[in-house]
Amino acid sequence: MRWHGIAGPFEFSLGGIWQGGVFKYAKTNQSRNVNAYALNTLVGYRIPHDRFHTFAGLQTDVYSGGNARKTSGAIGTYISPFNPQTNYLDTTTYMTGSNLISVAPLIRCNIFQISQLSGQVSAFLALQPE
Repeated sequence: MRWHGIAGPFEFSLGGIWQGGVFKYAKTNQSRNVNAYALNTLVGYRIPHDRFHTFAGLQTDVYSGGNARKTSGAIGTYISPFNPQTNYLDTTTYMTGSNLISVAPLIRCNIFQISQLSGQVSAFLALQPE
């Protein structure tokens, strides 16, 4: 689900996805429920009457994780099969979007009419499951 819009000079985009189902182990009859989620937010301020159409905001991503190594109970680790892609978090695509919290300030401006310059610095918190 996604909710987005503009309220005066403020812009926002809030999205979330829930992942559910059943995980079945390959060589046994054992199965476990899946209960995971991912959240993405982008909120910011577009400077009115600015020549470069400058936008300053904050982007956050939260991907659930945990209980994947245990043998019973629900699996809470979010697994991204196709989307959302996290290459804006890590261009090497070494990281996956699970068990992760990311917060990043973001600045965008249009230098020329056909191109946009964007800058983002991310801070990550990856929690290790027990």
